[in-house]
Amino acid sequence: MAVKPETKVLAFDAWGTLLDDCGIHTEWIRREIAPRFGVDVEKFHAIWDSYAMSLKASGKFMYMEELMLAGLKEALSRFSIRLPEDEVKRLNESCLEHFVKLVKLYEDVKPTLNALKGRYRLAILSDEDHWRLERILRRTGIKKFFEVVVTSSMVKAYKPSPLLFNELLRRMEVRPQEVLFVGDSPERDVLGAKRVGMKAVLLLRGKKEVDAPVKPDLTVNSLLELVSLLKRG
Repeated sequence: MAVKPETKVLAFDAWGTLLDDCGIHTEWIRREIAPRFGVDVEKFHAIWDSYAMSLKASGKFMYMEELMLAGLKEALSRFSIRLPEDEVKRLNESCLEHFVKLVKLYEDVKPTLNALKGRYRLAILSDEDHWRLERILRRTGIKKFFEVVVTSSMVKAYKPSPLLFNELLRRMEVRPQEVLFVGDSPERDVLGAKRVGMKAVLLLRGKKEVDAPVKPDLTVNSLLELVSLLKRG
């Protein structure tokens, strides 16, 4: 795909595209839950994550903090662990804070943003509670690169809902064809962007490309590969 001259905005997904949270959740469970209750860490994590994601996909909006809390409650229940409500909430808050403190940038993120700044307007669109993502962006030192940050909590919807993508267009005051959206999920990022008329880049990061209902305009294995293609025009 040749990047057309009309492309003015590069918008990025956050988790899995810019932010690497691999292992953070299971490490917290291993540290905070397993020693107290003797749970299988991987099984506990699988129950927590799958239940939270099933609620997210249900169509009824819940903040990410609420989804995580519901998933934690489900995992505790499945392991027959009974705790007071305030303690469960404290554990959930501790886990979310763990993410804020330990999430990392992928190695190609800062070189990519430095290469793109001034050439394109940059934005983020993420399934996340806004206040938490803002904290992460400031801690990792990349907040300064982005003109606009749009989150699910701002519009009460998750990708691939057009509400998020249209909110990005509204805030940037651009047309869909002027935006190139970069994300790692065919179902959420590519589908959502293409639905509103944006061009979409699928970022694999070593994963195998799978069949999806909507094909991306471009597939890359790293952000630096995207930079190289953008320079060629």
